[in-house]
Amino acid sequence: GRIAYTHNIAIILGALAPNKGVFLMFNDFKDVRVLTRMALGLAVLIVCSYLSFPLWGFPAPITMQTFALCLIGLVYKPKQALAIILLYLLLGAVGLPVFAGGRGGFASFVGPAGGYLFSFPIAYTLLSVFKGKKPSFVSYALRTIIITVPIVTVMGIWGFVQFAQMDLTKAVTTALIFVPGDILKAVVSGFLADRLQVVTRHFN
Repeated sequence: GRIAYTHNIAIILGALAPNKGVFLMFNDFKDVRVLTRMALGLAVLIVCSYLSFPLWGFPAPITMQTFALCLIGLVYKPKQALAIILLYLLLGAVGLPVFAGGRGGFASFVGPAGGYLFSFPIAYTLLSVFKGKKPSFVSYALRTIIITVPIVTVMGIWGFVQFAQMDLTKAVTTALIFVPGDILKAVVSGFLADRLQVVTRHFN
């Protein structure tokens, strides 16, 4: 099926982590439990990316992709969140259909939604860094809104101008349409992340 290729994600992470390669700096990735949790996060991100709803006349769909990214930023440590997001982008770049609507390939990075893709490792890693040490629904929701929404929106505008040849006014208007949904997803993810900490704290 569509997510069959997530079956070997844990093996991929496990193979990369101990080697002197892209994950050399991430020593904590040698823990099998951490790798398993990361594989689960990546799988959730891929599945949520398929839950997209195209808007007629708009270059990017409404998607649950950013909802999953909010959860990743709130639940995982910064290095883990960054690794999940980078691996997700790498899988898409090499052609696997992991992006919103089942898209994949390098062309996605220079398409209308390219600005959003470039924003992911910045916005959601920063969220993980500044989410706070004490789980709190209100704090999680506010921090997610304050940190991620401006970054994702601004880079989305940049992508519309750069890759979709929109004028700035139209790009801003288009990007702002997605903001209410992003805020709602930030609130819901804050609530779920607060509850998930009860379970995930045993694996940190």
